Amino acid sequence: MTNAGLIQERVQFAGARGQLAGELAYTEATVRFGCLLVGPHPYMGGSMDNPLMRQIAMGLAAADAVTLRFDYGGVNESQGPAIDVAAAMAKFWATGRAPQDETMVEDARAAERWLRDQCDPPMVAIGYSFGAMAAATVVVEQTQGLILIAPTLKQHDIRVPRRADLDRLVIYADGDFATPAGVSAEWTETLPSPAQVVCMHGADHFFRGREANVVQRCVEFCDRLAGRANGA
Repeated sequence: MTNAGLIQERVQFAGARGQLAGELAYTEATVRFGCLLVGPHPYMGGSMDNPLMRQIAMGLAAADAVTLRFDYGGVNESQGPAIDVAAAMAKFWATGRAPQDETMVEDARAAERWLRDQCDPPMVAIGYSFGAMAAATVVVEQTQGLILIAPTLKQHDIRVPRRADLDRLVIYADGDFATPAGVSAEWTETLPSPAQVVCMHGADHFFRGREANVVQRCVEFCDRLAGRANGA
């Protein structure tokens, strides 16, 4: 399927609890970098069709990336065991965490491995909301860039790898209901270098009306990363 020159390809790969469904986006141009997009928590409406994640994927694909979005196990077409949704939801809303969180991180690891097997350009992990924690967790030696969007710092211990050769970008909103701007600002001061931090004033956790700004920041970050990798 194509959209303004973009190719969108449905894929499946092995996850922690069965086959996971995902979607690649790319063009016929030479791939300059690969991007794994790790979405929000399913209990907060997280799926690979999340509007912000879809726009980021399409924007990066148009900039000559191959992007992979995926659904966690048990979401839509991704396989997974039946769970007590009411109990899991109660735990999530009480603490910001759910018993299935670690398995979802394993799903993200499976997606990272699968994408890395498909392409050999610089790799970037991009996580939004809960996905920021998962993306930081799945960074491997081949990962050259890490983008964290609206990280849920009050709910999760997000440990950013301290590798000197890993570029980092954090995008947060000053109107985020999940993590107060002051918490985000203080946390970003602890990040190892190199790290770029962007606070979007007047934005909320969902970046409604600011999606294009988030996409632009991600594309600029990946462009610089790909340029350095190619000796530009």
